[in-house]
Amino acid sequence: MKKSRVLVFSDFDSIRKIIVNSIKSKGMDVIETTSYQNAIKELNGTSFSLVITDNDIRNDDGTKLVKYMRSLTSYLYTPILLLHSSKPEQLADTYADYNIACFMGKPFDMQKFHSVVDRFA
Repeated sequence: MKKSRVLVFSDFDSIRKIIVNSIKSKGMDVIETTSYQNAIKELNGTSFSLVITDNDIRNDDGTKLVKYMRSLTSYLYTPILLLHSSKPEQLADTYADYNIACFMGKPFDMQKFHSVVDRFA
């Protein structure tokens, strides 16, 4: 059976480390990145079964990675878990055309997080 591979993009160290350690404990391969440029590099060289990205990126627009992913044929249908600290109705409008699998507000419940990862990865 093929191991799931997950890309985690967040510039907040504490959140990213919690997510990465949690996913690794489930036996999945995890690639973590803190910059848009490195995330793009990973997407162009690796196949992922799930991408977890933060909408709230310092000094950047959190939508850039999602827009870029959906421009790639190989990532048209890859599930995206979007972490956020915004109002969900604002995000629904912003991401309406990008087929987000799950919006998860921060702070998030780890049990719910595991459930979502198990479902989509």
